[in-house]
Amino acid sequence: MQISIALCTYNGEAFLAEQLNSILQQTLSPSQVVICDDGSTDSTAQIAQAFAASAPFEVSCRVNVQRLGVTANFNCAIQHCRGDMIALADQDDVWLPHKLATIADTFAQKPTLGYVFSDAALINGNGQPLNRRLWQETGFSAARQYLFQTDPITTLLRRNVVTGATMAFRAPIINALPMPSPTSIHDFWWAFFASILGHTGYAITTPLMKYRIHAAQKIGLSGLNLPEFQRYQREIAAMNDLSRDVAQAARQFPHQQNKFDHVIHLIHARRDHFQCRMNIRSARGINRLKLWLTEVQTGRYAVFSHSWRGALKDLVVTNDG
Repeated sequence: MQISIALCTYNGEAFLAEQLNSILQQTLSPSQVVICDDGSTDSTAQIAQAFAASAPFEVSCRVNVQRLGVTANFNCAIQHCRGDMIALADQDDVWLPHKLATIADTFAQKPTLGYVFSDAALINGNGQPLNRRLWQETGFSAARQYLFQTDPITTLLRRNVVTGATMAFRAPIINALPMPSPTSIHDFWWAFFASILGHTGYAITTPLMKYRIHAAQKIGLSGLNLPEFQRYQREIAAMNDLSRDVAQAARQFPHQQNKFDHVIHLIHARRDHFQCRMNIRSARGINRLKLWLTEVQTGRYAVFSHSWRGALKDLVVTNDG
């Protein structure tokens, strides 16, 4: 299996060399590394070029003339990958030596898989272990892992449990997916649309990398600790955007319109659930109880929130905006 790595960079001089060295240390070497830099103003491009000059495998370095942003930059890198398998990489993490070998073995043992992703150990900006796992932070428990295998679309709608830095795809799968929208996060988009189109994803429970938490990272775990009122507002806006994006993408797959219609129905249900939760917490007295009972009867707490724990919380917690 020929393996390509799509690595995106932007002002990553503080951590890039360590990440590149971890790629050099892989027990199964890639055949190609594509580095797309999004117009860094520090020494990131020079670090990448020095790596390309000395690496024992093909490395191509591309610098965007205009900034694309994270999602479009990854899409650009993927378009220049030629391997049978494409692994995504962030500039600030550290891969464990067996990462590519484990992923390749997983694809070989499970020929129907479209994509895989893994757990990761968390480290801080200095590379020190935080003694926590990525899946602990994202709530991807053993129960959620089982649900992902049986119903990946609903699991991903409830919370994106797929972190892009841990992902790898069979190249024909990711190249056939619709282009990510400008408002989307690339890892969720690719996992979600791959699942809609029937490409099986697989969660590798073994941590295959060290995922770095630091102040300068562009995306990651930062949104998990927002106040609930703000998080609900963001969820509603995100579901509206996603509904529009899914409807647009569905035009490329007219023979699978029923699948896309079902997904849009789920998206609307999640949006309406969080709107109802906000309304419940803003209501008072008997009106609050009526709204709460109506939402409980829909069964959406079990699907999109923490079942009775979330329902009981809505009954006693008030949002003041």
